[in-house]
Amino acid sequence: IRSDEDKMKKIIYSITGPGADQPPIGFFTMDRDTGHLYVTQELDREKQDMYMMLVKLQALARTEGGTNAEEPTDIIINIIDQNDNKPVFNQSTYKGEVPEASEK
Repeated sequence: IRSDEDKMKKIIYSITGPGADQPPIGFFTMDRDTGHLYVTQELDREKQDMYMMLVKLQALARTEGGTNAEEPTDIIINIIDQNDNKPVFNQSTYKGEVPEASEK
């Protein structure tokens, strides 16, 4: 997140919403001086596949006097699935055949 207002004023950034200060709490933080957004815990798509925040999982850019430097910005984070399950083998032995000169 970045505000053009930072050239003229000191901007303080923050986020609010699911994954930040609402359940599940603490997955995301934002550097109040730079607006950089950080993931602080491992994300699991099976538990939650999307986080929607605003510049409240809204990232708010405020001047030091407390007024909004920019309008709130929506942040949507989509979690892409990864096969994180270990393989399961139900038999101790598996048999198969590959014919000679088979294509790769």
